[in-house]
Amino acid sequence: MTVIRKLVWFALWVAVAIAALGFETDREARHNASLAEYVPTPFRGFALEVLARGDFARGDDAAGMQLAREMVARRPIPAEGMAMVAQGELAEGRERPALAAVMVAAERGWRDSFTQAALVQLAVQGGDWDIAAQRLLALWRKGENNDELRVLSGAVLSRKEGLRAFNAQLRAEAGWSNALLLWSADTLDASLVRSLAHTLRRQHAQLDCSLLSVRAISAIRRGRGDVVDALWQAACSGTSNGVVTRGLGTLLFTPTDGLVGPFDWSYPVGLGVVQEVSRAGGETILHFSNSEIIRQPIARRMVLLPSGEHFVRAEGGAVTPSEDLTLLITCFDRDGRRQTIGKFTLTRESRDFNISAACVSQMLEIEAGSGSGSLSFIRID
Repeated sequence: MTVIRKLVWFALWVAVAIAALGFETDREARHNASLAEYVPTPFRGFALEVLARGDFARGDDAAGMQLAREMVARRPIPAEGMAMVAQGELAEGRERPALAAVMVAAERGWRDSFTQAALVQLAVQGGDWDIAAQRLLALWRKGENNDELRVLSGAVLSRKEGLRAFNAQLRAEAGWSNALLLWSADTLDASLVRSLAHTLRRQHAQLDCSLLSVRAISAIRRGRGDVVDALWQAACSGTSNGVVTRGLGTLLFTPTDGLVGPFDWSYPVGLGVVQEVSRAGGETILHFSNSEIIRQPIARRMVLLPSGEHFVRAEGGAVTPSEDLTLLITCFDRDGRRQTIGKFTLTRESRDFNISAACVSQMLEIEAGSGSGSLSFIRID
């Protein structure tokens, strides 16, 4: 009997150890999806959610639905299982059962992102823009920032009805509104971006115009300069000290101590480089010095020039000696790829260059050699 009792105790300890390992692996699967498939079937809880999400992501809706139903059977209270059942029903075109499932999920867990996303999808399909906007706004407020959120945002905010409902629910939003505007500059039409930015500003959202200006440069390089201009004018106009010009004409230098807009001059920091902008007699003058022997950039800005032939020259009362100042013009296509158009000695004499139709935006960069000088402005015709 003693041997049998020892064997029984040993078997029990082995069973407990296996169960403990199974449950621990299941918990770890929440943070490491690769472990989910190794969790033994009897111990699958969190692993079921991971596996179901993976099936849905791969488009295997039937397998995802089977796992979601098993998840609900094992753990009926959490919202995630019912939300995934709703996703499966929706993938099969069964909107009524999907709506019923997602409403149950919503009652069990309003804070679950998966449930919120499912509600947005259902509301968009049903044309209920108030609900779609409400749940989308909840996701942004939670600090979500992933591909799924961007897809959902496009589905709602690219429609005037969705944007109208979203704008109506905006309040004094937190800093996440900057990420929303940067996404919109890459995705939405200029009129929609203008409406969204104007509403956020009117509601006193925590907009960071300096961040928006710097981060929006990438959108300008991809040919979305008109959209960035709409965003800036609606969200940040009146905050910059400069006279904003987007291309042709007189390109005045903006003060070095103010907020730099996406179409303002900026002044790169370099070893031994000093820049200062003064205003005297109605004229704006850039004063600069470079104590190093190598040429260095002293001013840089984006422009939107139409295709064709153009002429550039230095103008105004102050122009540095010609051998010390050059202008580099760089072209960007719609993929953001760059190509140098030309590098010119900058004088009062016009220099001609051509912009191709593939060149959707340009960057101007003024470089100075060793020494000091000044420049009133440049002009492009």
